[in-house]
Amino acid sequence: EPVVITEGIEDALSSVAGAPELRTWAVGSLSGLAALPWPDVASELIIWADNDWDKPQALKAFEAAADRLAQSGPVRIVRSPVGKDANDLLRA
Repeated sequence: EPVVITEGIEDALSSVAGAPELRTWAVGSLSGLAALPWPDVASELIIWADNDWDKPQALKAFEAAADRLAQSGPVRIVRSPVGKDANDLLRA
C-alpha cells in the first residue's frame, strides 16, 4: 500500500486528517528522510515536501533523499498549493 511520509509530526497529523485511509509516517526532519529505509509495507511513497523555496540547502537535501528512495521504488512528491506544508494546507 502507499505510505505517506512527512517531515514533521504536525504535517503527519494534517495528512491523516485529510486522508485517514493512508498509512502515514513522520520522519522528524530532512536528516530523518535521508536515513529512511524503504518501508517493507510500501508499494509507493508519497512524500510531502515543504515549500522551502528560500532555503537552497534544504531543497538540495530533500531532492537527494527523494532520489535515493526512488531507487528502491515509486516515489511521488506532493506540495501544498498554499503556505509551507501539509499543516498550512489543512488550516487554509
